[in-house]
Amino acid sequence: MKMKKAAILLVTMSIAASLLAGCGSSDNSASLSGSETQNQNVEPMKETYFIFDTVVNIKIYDNRATKKNLQEIDALLKEIDNKISRTNEKSEIYKVNMNAGIAPVQVSRIHLILWRMP
Repeated sequence: MKMKKAAILLVTMSIAASLLAGCGSSDNSASLSGSETQNQNVEPMKETYFIFDTVVNIKIYDNRATKKNLQEIDALLKEIDNKISRTNEKSEIYKVNMNAGIAPVQVSRIHLILWRMP
């Protein structure tokens, strides 16, 4: 189960990174050489969450990051946790565990993806 949570966290972080990654560059950064760009100090936007029964620290190293980005990450983490938490009585996994051997439980597509992971 810990491997599945780690896999979910990895997928979540990948999604968050892709949401924040840009395809283009601003005029200022396009004119800078590689060494000049590396020397710029970027103060990360950061937030700490208690989710997945653990502490999760998120840091975004991008000048374009906003509080809204952290709110979107928070909402995504909560959405996933609400489906896969084994301790949250409203989660799908909790319902599956409570109905084991009793009755079938319909689950969302995310579980199919996770169960197919090696």
